[in-house]
Amino acid sequence: MIEDLYNTTFGLYTDKITSTSAIGSPVRTPVLRGTHSCYITQLDGAEMVRFGKTTVEADHLLFCAIMQMGTTDLVYIAALGWFNVSYVDNANNMGHHLEVYLRKFAAPEEEEESSSSSSSSESSPSSLSSLSSETSETSPGP
Repeated sequence: MIEDLYNTTFGLYTDKITSTSAIGSPVRTPVLRGTHSCYITQLDGAEMVRFGKTTVEADHLLFCAIMQMGTTDLVYIAALGWFNVSYVDNANNMGHHLEVYLRKFAAPEEEEESSSSSSSSESSPSSLSSLSSETSETSPGP
């Protein structure tokens, strides 16, 4: 059974608009929806994955139980960092598990730390106060 392979835990976040900036841009904050067991594997570089008429770019593939998840959601894995959900596939429409194609991105705090010091650490979900509107724009929709 695929559940026997689940060796990692991920946090599933919804990118929610929490306020508006002084210039009218939405301020986005990831809101934790839950933590779940999974198995994740890295793909060979940034792959273009084709699903019928939909083509997405992904660099990791996550296997998990059936749940509500979409391309506007974010995934956080402590050892790997933040990911945009590129595509969610109910494998062969069997209702057994999801195959979630992910695209890694650097959270804003990570980019600032890496440019100011040589040792950067991963941002934890609690230290990530807001995401720019670029975050949700990088997730291609179906």
